[in-house]
Amino acid sequence: VTALPADVFSDSSLETVKLPSTLETIGSQAFYNCVNLISIELPDSVKSIGYRVFEGCGNLETVKLSEQLLSIGQSAFHNCVNLTSIELPDSLTSLGTRAFYKCENLRRVSIGSGLAKIPDYAFYKCIKLEDLTVSDGVTEIGRYAFRGCESLAELYLSRELTAIGDYAF
Repeated sequence: VTALPADVFSDSSLETVKLPSTLETIGSQAFYNCVNLISIELPDSVKSIGYRVFEGCGNLETVKLSEQLLSIGQSAFHNCVNLTSIELPDSLTSLGTRAFYKCENLRRVSIGSGLAKIPDYAFYKCIKLEDLTVSDGVTEIGRYAFRGCESLAELYLSRELTAIGDYAF
């Protein structure tokens, strides 16, 4: 299996998932609203996470992303309220709008060097976000990208940053 189709497990009661090492693509809404899913580890073969893949997975606490991941779709982790940290790998070149929107318990975010732009609303209303590291390579932060992150205490920005959108923080 190299691809999971859209909606394949959406609204299911899955608690754990073991994905094959041949998997490259996770289709849109594949795990949408899997409220019992607690953790997921993506094999390094995964290069693409589609639109709204994990949206509404309210008990998802830990996510280990592929070291070969190239893209995360729009709203991929929207409203994953128990997610506490995320490390975006250096391989990531595309992050969708609202990717981590309202991940209310997200405390630590590390953004790798492959991403040039943090899109609009990417981490909007991550109210417990305290520690943010934006690696060199990021040149632009979109509108409202970190708006509503009221706990942000430590911020490390890219030296290559050239543009910050309205209300970014």
